[in-house]
Amino acid sequence: MMAGERASVMGGVGSLDEFLRVFIGDHQFRVVLDLPCGDWRAVPRLDWNEVQYIGLDGDPAIVEANRRRRDTPANCFFHHMDVAASQLPPADAVLIRGRVEACSLPAMTTILEGAGRSAHVLVIGGPCGLDALPALTSRHRATFDVAGVRVSHWSPPAAPTSARPIDWSRVQLTEANAAGYMDLAAALCPDEPTQAFEGRGVVIPAGGPIYLPCAWVCVRMLRHVGCTLPVEMWHLGPEEMPEQVRRLLESLGVRTVDALDVLRDYPVRRLDGWSLKPYAIMHSRFREVLMLDADNVPIVDPTFLFDTPEFRKREAIFWPDYQRLAPHRSIWRVTGVPYRDEPEFESGEIVVDKVRCWKPLAVTMWMNEFGEFFYRHMHGDKETFHMAWRKLRRPYAMTRHPLVSLSKVMCQHDFDGRRVFQHRNFAKFSLAAPNRRIGGFLHEERCFGYLRELAELDGVPWRTAASS
Repeated sequence: MMAGERASVMGGVGSLDEFLRVFIGDHQFRVVLDLPCGDWRAVPRLDWNEVQYIGLDGDPAIVEANRRRRDTPANCFFHHMDVAASQLPPADAVLIRGRVEACSLPAMTTILEGAGRSAHVLVIGGPCGLDALPALTSRHRATFDVAGVRVSHWSPPAAPTSARPIDWSRVQLTEANAAGYMDLAAALCPDEPTQAFEGRGVVIPAGGPIYLPCAWVCVRMLRHVGCTLPVEMWHLGPEEMPEQVRRLLESLGVRTVDALDVLRDYPVRRLDGWSLKPYAIMHSRFREVLMLDADNVPIVDPTFLFDTPEFRKREAIFWPDYQRLAPHRSIWRVTGVPYRDEPEFESGEIVVDKVRCWKPLAVTMWMNEFGEFFYRHMHGDKETFHMAWRKLRRPYAMTRHPLVSLSKVMCQHDFDGRRVFQHRNFAKFSLAAPNRRIGGFLHEERCFGYLRELAELDGVPWRTAASS
């Protein structure tokens, strides 16, 4: 039965929830705007896991209460109606429950001429006053009686035009609107990538005189411990990756990628040092990614992490930082993520199946694109991963073994407590200054040998660049 034929008999459905479930399924809606949404407990009891639901309301207290309810599906988002209608996301259907006066006819006119211009309109309840709106007069209307409730449906215009997407370059985040915009970003981020990815590999964001010596040691150690995974090293611009260095890395099976070249096909609002990390993960050629900071030193072959039960079950592994995010920290408030007593993330090493985790990665990238705002509420990129995964209620694995701190070095462990990574985040290797010796740092002499090996090569401009 075609969707139109199905609609003609929808009045025979026994309950309103069943009517909506069948109606949404027949029309293959992917995004539904509900306005005003009111208390989440009054929302139709549907399987919203199959549809992106965005609840809009003029009462910020209702919106905040809905966000904090733990029984809402992960892809249901709530937003305060003070945002200009042109900044609302495009949707397949606009759902109005109760009296339309609750959201005002002028507001409806703006929405139906903007984000909802190509959307179906469903009004549940008595007289709604929409009939006279110019945005609806050219549409076909059908009315149903469902379990004693009147339902009106306006089809999209015969020649619909796409609603204007959000222009993020015009958006300025504040403490008052950031949580709402993050809800919208999360609702708009796709569940799956449009690109094709396959296999496993290591991604290292690195470039320039500070990070390239560190990355050289990292790659040499990966090969020394027996890791044969392909490696991509991402940088920003040709000046960060001299040709001599590129050839040297290629001899170790490393493919260098200039993110500025990729940016032409996959533009983002902001791309710099910290935001390069999620960008490189998302656009590398691998499906399963081990991301390593350039100043990270693996001391065992980390390939086994992809085959751990924890990764196979959770599809992402993160490691703990020193601190736990306190309840008073502003990052909880500005993201709308309910407080949890758990460690901060240390993002010097990440293992992720990015196809299965595409949506949280996309939200992470979005937060880093607005780094000038979010970095004021946390340290760099690391909590962007944390907040994105929690915003979408996605699971992740984290070893129960805390990091071991050496002097200016963080040592991270596998799920059995074995040391795997030594992150020299405050003691980076250098060709321009003496490298300090650190008690307890394994394979230190070998790492220094790799630096000497590099310094003695002819034509490599690292020493000159680092000294300038």
